[in-house]
Amino acid sequence: MPASLTKTVYIDNSTPTISLSGPVDAPSTAGTQYVTATAGGSPSGIAQIVCSVDGGPGQTFAGASAQVPVSGIGEHSVACFAEDNAVDPSGAHGTSTTASWSLKIGQPTELGIAFDKLVGLRCHRARVRVTIRGHWITVRRHGKRVKVKTGTRTKVERVERCHPRTVRRRTVVIVRVRRHGHLVKVKRVKHFRVVVPPHVVGKTARRVRFGRSTTVNGWLGTSTGTALGGQVVDVIAAPANGSNAFVQVAAVTTDANGTWTATLPAGPSRVVEAVYNGASTTESSSSGQVREVVPAVVRIAIHPRIVPWGSEIRVTGQVLGGYVPTNSSLLRLNVGIGRIGQIEGLPDIRPDGRFLIVWKFVAGHGVIHPWFSVGTLKEAAFPYAPGTSKHMVVTLGKPTPVPAHHHKAKRHRGKRHKAKDKNRARKP
Repeated sequence: MPASLTKTVYIDNSTPTISLSGPVDAPSTAGTQYVTATAGGSPSGIAQIVCSVDGGPGQTFAGASAQVPVSGIGEHSVACFAEDNAVDPSGAHGTSTTASWSLKIGQPTELGIAFDKLVGLRCHRARVRVTIRGHWITVRRHGKRVKVKTGTRTKVERVERCHPRTVRRRTVVIVRVRRHGHLVKVKRVKHFRVVVPPHVVGKTARRVRFGRSTTVNGWLGTSTGTALGGQVVDVIAAPANGSNAFVQVAAVTTDANGTWTATLPAGPSRVVEAVYNGASTTESSSSGQVREVVPAVVRIAIHPRIVPWGSEIRVTGQVLGGYVPTNSSLLRLNVGIGRIGQIEGLPDIRPDGRFLIVWKFVAGHGVIHPWFSVGTLKEAAFPYAPGTSKHMVVTLGKPTPVPAHHHKAKRHRGKRHKAKDKNRARKP
């Protein structure tokens, strides 16, 4: 007797997908890190996810998601693929492509920066006479190489000599003295000198002359105090005008003990910081900030320098150092005999730093010698500390002398007039 059987067969001809997510850089102090694997895209469902860490044996995670643990200092890679529930006639599951993820676990680092200065030494430059003894050299004479001995000679060299600094100390001691046939204890004050051992002092600010370079020092190591040698440290700086426009000014390599020294080129007042980008086993870090203070330089000229009462003088000059903010009241004019007054906030200054100040004296009598100087004021948008020009003295109360070339021109004109008069007299 015939019979029939009906069965529904589901066909899944799609390829599953997988994606990975998680941290890419983590400190070792944060513990074990986890990379998340998420699979999908298959109507039959996801059977399992297989992952391996750093090329090791695969770990199987049931379901459509997995948390893959990663630990250990260094750079790691995670590779995962997904299998769906559909099988082919041979029993093999549908498999996704392999997705990968990179993760670095580094040791935290510390980066310091300061303007170091060695104190406790007194140094001075001195001239010393050095004796250079004779020695044998080979010369060519008459086509032959012969050995001759040079004579002893002396030369003068400049050397720097240093010796420890000493300070005077005062102490009170008890001594026994005989008075009226008896031994009694009395106090005595004694002074002695103590050597101050050289030591390094780190400062967060340094004043540098305009147009001069300076050095900055620092140390790089792990958070546990282990020095990191042979590592590159970038030194960045921004003008001290609130712009935060940091640029790299130096790149140095740390010594075996983790210390480094960088030279800062000449520039304005700046905020300086050090940055370490990390390595395969260490984390990146940045230092605190130190300040380089550079005063502005002001140059002036006054004309005329000898004037009578009630006349004017012109003070011209320039503020060096770069761009001056537009419409800034940056200048201060100092006037005095000794110090009798100043005018602040003079706005007549161009962006290139040039300025003109006209000063008029009132009526008076006698001869005096007032001095003039021009300085800059502190302004947030101007990346230089206040600076002042040198004093220029004016003689007030005497007639302004006529320049020599004016006398020559006057004499020349006089000669022409006399010649014309003689020619007129010769005419009949």
